[in-house]
Amino acid sequence: MMKPLTEVRLLKVKAGKPPRLVYKAAWWGLRDGVRRRFTETIGPVRTTRHKDAKLYCANKQDAINGGRISADRLGRMSLADFLERDREAAAMDLKAASLRDLKIAGRHALKALGEDFNVQKVDAAAVVRIRQHLQAKNLAPVTVLKQLSYLQGAFRRGVDLGIIHANPFSKMKRPKFQTPRPKVFALAEVDAMLGVCRDRGDLWWESFIRLGVTSGPVEAVVGSALHRIPNPVNRRSRRVSRVRQHGC
Repeated sequence: MMKPLTEVRLLKVKAGKPPRLVYKAAWWGLRDGVRRRFTETIGPVRTTRHKDAKLYCANKQDAINGGRISADRLGRMSLADFLERDREAAAMDLKAASLRDLKIAGRHALKALGEDFNVQKVDAAAVVRIRQHLQAKNLAPVTVLKQLSYLQGAFRRGVDLGIIHANPFSKMKRPKFQTPRPKVFALAEVDAMLGVCRDRGDLWWESFIRLGVTSGPVEAVVGSALHRIPNPVNRRSRRVSRVRQHGC
């Protein structure tokens, strides 16, 4: 069954203090399941042309009937209540670790916007405030993106449940990160490492380094692991000092 079309009418009413004539757009919709008439102020009659007010109503009507905006309005819900309700709804689908991360992301959002912030008023500007709050914590860019992604999922579920009309995180630009290239050791550095392993009698590390040298495709993996070689004890050895200079 098709949803009936919404008619947006132009009204001329007195409003404000002192009272003055203003143009308002009026239409019928639902709030918390109850049919109500909603109005939206267009502008004062003295400064707003009548044809501009009619055009505003026509555009509003086209947007509602075209599905771009909703004729209904939602009851007020605080951001804290919304996030708590979302965690309850997501508990069936998310793992325990993801729920903990979702809770952490929610805490950041509450600190950035406030617990009593109206969730229906979370827009692109609010998303920027949350991002700036996360960046001020000196978090890694990947961590900032992860926190915002959890909040994006929460608001997506809010749209599905009918709590909000749109997801303000849906147009969030995701920065591109370049993975740092692992260090590739020179042959002289490898020789110094092998010498240290022989001096210490560390056969395991010596075999591991030789594997990296001869395997080729795994040199990046081996190269990153080489940084975890324990510092040698013999500090008088020239080769030992050279290895220390390269971070091993």
